[in-house]
Amino acid sequence: MTRAYLGSYTTGDARGTGLSLLTADPASGQLTLDGGVDVGPDPTFLALSPGGDVLYAVNQQDQGKVVAVRLTGDRPAVINSQSSLGASPCHVSAHPDGGHVFAGNYRSGSVVVHPVRPDGGLAEPSDSARHTGSGPDPDRQEGPHVHQVLADPSGNWVLAVDLGTDSVVGYGFDRAAGRIGRHGVTAFRPRSGPRHLAFHPDGRTAYVVGELDSTITVCAWDAERGQLSPGQVVSTLPPGWTGTNYPSEIVLSADGRFCYAANRGHDSVAVLAVEEQGRRLRLLWATPTGGAWPWHIAIDPAGNHLYASNWRGHSVTRFRVDESTGALLPGQDVLATGSPVCLVFG
Repeated sequence: MTRAYLGSYTTGDARGTGLSLLTADPASGQLTLDGGVDVGPDPTFLALSPGGDVLYAVNQQDQGKVVAVRLTGDRPAVINSQSSLGASPCHVSAHPDGGHVFAGNYRSGSVVVHPVRPDGGLAEPSDSARHTGSGPDPDRQEGPHVHQVLADPSGNWVLAVDLGTDSVVGYGFDRAAGRIGRHGVTAFRPRSGPRHLAFHPDGRTAYVVGELDSTITVCAWDAERGQLSPGQVVSTLPPGWTGTNYPSEIVLSADGRFCYAANRGHDSVAVLAVEEQGRRLRLLWATPTGGAWPWHIAIDPAGNHLYASNWRGHSVTRFRVDESTGALLPGQDVLATGSPVCLVFG
């Protein structure tokens, strides 16, 4: 069996219970709940350490925190937590060498860097940076809103995806000091609202999903210069559909042949073929998730199944991935669970 972890909203009208432990059957893909760990309110995004022995979570609160959870031993247990130095942290990631953890504060529009202690816990922040600016949407872009922060595959650069300013801010990363230095800003289409990006397995291309205009922008990535260059823009929606939609997560298949993006509103997973050595995408299908408002999608380690965490549908639905065509074939089982937002596999 494969271990998995599910984060959920717990406050306000949410029905989630926090951080849930699950097991996944590698053959069938079926998920089974196996208890939980108290990591505090609203653990809305999760990330594993490179070694897989520690899980990091954010508490998406006004006084945000980043939590470290030890996964070894009989049961997972909290190691410690540290301040995110901002409000509403909504993303966390680990550096490829495991030495640092990055978090992005949505409401504060800021980035924080935490060194990792020898026990996997988090030391006090070694650096932080606050963005400035705004975008043309007065409701969603009145100021900066960092929605994702992660290192590139080389580990030399840190990219902060800012929905509020229609940009991705690049930082050089000093591993020894744990400090980030602003390197450059890549502008995206006005009112596109960049939310998340995912790298192609070859590390030369990144795909940026726009939450506000339902697009994916294909970007060349130059790891030598730390430069992101936008190119093709493709819709995540089928032709002719004009309803309200806010894409969320974006993932690539392990072989880099297919790209998947979750549509909240259309309530589907866009399936796109990756062509021309990663430089172009072509929309194949938009497969219904079988639930409402998919906040996150994840592919299991074997690449056999894709899971959609349907926040408003209070469910996680499963699809078998056809490795030859990229198609998603719905499974029969549905995991009923309150307000799920992020699923990761151990």
